[in-house]
Amino acid sequence: MTTQVGISVGIAGLVTVAAAVSGGSAALEALVSGYRAALLGSTVLSALALVAALALLPRREEPAREDLPVPA
Repeated sequence: MTTQVGISVGIAGLVTVAAAVSGGSAALEALVSGYRAALLGSTVLSALALVAALALLPRREEPAREDLPVPA
């Protein structure tokens, strides 16, 4: 349920950006510039989310060599 709401809000935001940049015009150049702005915005948000995930998620520590079991 939460995923569906998040996707809906994301799509609504992208459509709002595309409509604002295109100015509500149906001309091809206006539509392309609106879509370009929306896709650029989603790319920037995705890159920021990646940076935040890499910075905030805990690192997995590997055991020291002496802690590893010795094969028989």
